[in-house]
Amino acid sequence: MAALFGTRLRKLRLAAGLTQDALGQRVRTHGTRINQVERCTGAKPTLDLARALDEAVGADGLLVDLWPYVYRETFPDWSRKFVTLAERAVVIRQYMSAVVPGLLQTEEYARDLRLSSTRPCWFVRSANPP
Repeated sequence: MAALFGTRLRKLRLAAGLTQDALGQRVRTHGTRINQVERCTGAKPTLDLARALDEAVGADGLLVDLWPYVYRETFPDWSRKFVTLAERAVVIRQYMSAVVPGLLQTEEYARDLRLSSTRPCWFVRSANPP
């Protein structure tokens, strides 16, 4: 539903002859936020933003009517491919960037960190569970 909201917003914005920056100024946000809404890459639009966008592009209530469906959407459209692939995955590897800075590490933590970097860090989902 977020993709439909974004597509409609883009069509209405272009029909109104507005750039993303110009629309952003009209609704008191940044043009990059308009880009995020149109491409479904940022946070979902708030009801206040949907109302302001609706008025700015002359959507006659369309964007406000679509908003509840966008807001209730569990996963954004861009994540559906990831969810589908994760269900079929045999191995999933994850990278964690959070590490305690060197001066705050205990000797034991540093040792475990060094040893864990030599071992693969993933889980394997077996096709034949025990």
